[in-house]
Amino acid sequence: MTGATYYSNFEVRTTPDAPWERHLPAMPANTLTKWSLSPSYDALKRNLEKPLPASERDAIKWQDVETEAPGFVVINRYRESPHPRVSFQSDFSKRLDPQPGMTMVYAKTTIESDRDQVKKLMIGYSDDVSLFLNGQILYRGRSAQSFRDPAFLGIMDPENDAVYLPLKKGKNELILAVSELGGGWGFICRLVDFEK
Repeated sequence: MTGATYYSNFEVRTTPDAPWERHLPAMPANTLTKWSLSPSYDALKRNLEKPLPASERDAIKWQDVETEAPGFVVINRYRESPHPRVSFQSDFSKRLDPQPGMTMVYAKTTIESDRDQVKKLMIGYSDDVSLFLNGQILYRGRSAQSFRDPAFLGIMDPENDAVYLPLKKGKNELILAVSELGGGWGFICRLVDFEK
């Protein structure tokens, strides 16, 4: 409402106190829930199209994190979010320019597969991601506010994007390089069966 507002003929009544209870939504099936995060890095000092070298990966002090229903890893709970001035917020033609001040973390998990198969991974992220499976880059994307079009809100959900994962039998290492420009920082991943 804007402007002056008037109310008349109303009554205020006291109601009994009730304890507050939190009711989280259910965790959807096939959500990847076990993740570990690296420390934060300056995103412009990393080559986000190259996999993390095994020697560096093994030297990192990884932090196990909790996936929150309905499947989000909220990086802001574990790492400080940057707040750079984003050039494409005011000039859409600059949306592919490097963004000084952008911060990134690596997130890793393991996918166990009972056979060689292709699985569809539904992925949402904020603001930028590179996806590596078993040391190979499969995807790079940006989903920041105003990036996909000037009215895009940058809202994250698992239906943002999809990547087809060629899983091998046994353990498969999935590593995300998640970068942030400001605001909310996180990701969500859900596997879906894929029929060839």
